[in-house]
Amino acid sequence: MAAADLGMMIHLMAVMSEGRTGMVRGIYSESENVGGVLAISSLGVVYEVSGGDASLLTVSAACFLTVLISVVMLGKGKGDEGSAVG
Repeated sequence: MAAADLGMMIHLMAVMSEGRTGMVRGIYSESENVGGVLAISSLGVVYEVSGGDASLLTVSAACFLTVLISVVMLGKGKGDEGSAVG
């Protein structure tokens, strides 16, 4: 998890101008914080309403969706010389 976060930070620093790097990193970090609060709260509701099995399946589905989105996004760069896929 920490390696993915570091990779995203390095990517953001590479694509943003030097004067905006701190602001972009701050917005990215705050977005992660808000997402974490929303995800934990939502998962708690799922657990209370449907039980432990449903909450486990929800987390598994979210992880699978994240991987699927990553594969699709990386797959778009197949023609690029520096692509990670292909």
